[in-house]
Amino acid sequence: RRVLFRSYPRRYILLEMENSTRYDSTLLVIALSVIGFNLFLTPSIEQKTIFQSKKEIVSTPSAYGLSHQEIFLPSKTGKIQSWYINNPNSKRVAIFFHGNSRNIGAFGNLYKNIYKTPSDLLIVEYPGYGKSEGTPSEDGVYQAAERAYQYLLNKGYTSDNIYLIGYSLGGAVATHLATKKKVAALFLISPISSVSDTVNRSEEHTS
Repeated sequence: RRVLFRSYPRRYILLEMENSTRYDSTLLVIALSVIGFNLFLTPSIEQKTIFQSKKEIVSTPSAYGLSHQEIFLPSKTGKIQSWYINNPNSKRVAIFFHGNSRNIGAFGNLYKNIYKTPSDLLIVEYPGYGKSEGTPSEDGVYQAAERAYQYLLNKGYTSDNIYLIGYSLGGAVATHLATKKKVAALFLISPISSVSDTVNRSEEHTS
């Protein structure tokens, strides 16, 4: 087994495990130290402070020339809005998890860049954000992530062709999923470094 740890400009980080059925404890320790995973373990920080849900979707992938299918995944919190983008030149797929103060409508330019790699995309909304039902919570975002992963398996993707991409708070969601399921790689973009980093900082707009 090998753990690959790579840093990229603008705080891009790739964590990859080869020849493993799931991410082992070595990867988990690295990931937790990178993103400050005590975010959800600090009682003094209320969930409503962490999750600044946004309902209005200002843009869709169509505005960036990307044809997409809107789907709603079932979960215990209610239906989870997601966008699926197919790239006919790709056999792999990336699941994208956004940060805490925007929703899936704010990252169109990033979706376009991922699509060009080439890759299919599954863009997952959180409970209480966008058109998703329910209320934002730790358990809710984890359930949404696992539903998205299972959806791709049901579509015929294999685990070694599923990549996870987490932006800011989404890095915590992606990392949690990577500790539960086998994936090809985990990408963290502007990962959180502490609880205060998540609560106080303003996310950089990527569109």
